[in-house]
Amino acid sequence: MRIADYIAGYIYRLGVSEIFMVAGGMMFLSDGVTKHPSLKAICNHHEQASAMAAVSYAKYNENFGVTYVTTGCGGIDNFPAGFK
Repeated sequence: MRIADYIAGYIYRLGVSEIFMVAGGMMFLSDGVTKHPSLKAICNHHEQASAMAAVSYAKYNENFGVTYVTTGCGGIDNFPAGFK
């Protein structure tokens, strides 16, 4: 089993069914999401859009919201959605 498959399975066991993502340096992890039979990858054009979608998903479903984004600037772009 690859680490990408393990992480995708773990996220699914937490009750998450959608993951919001932007292609980037974590593509090897995205492969685990796309191959998981019960997870849906929702691709956005910007990290902030993914983060805001994940926050909305979490509030609506009363569960975790998950984003897969690249490191560096992509990771930093996730922060604003988490603050009120």
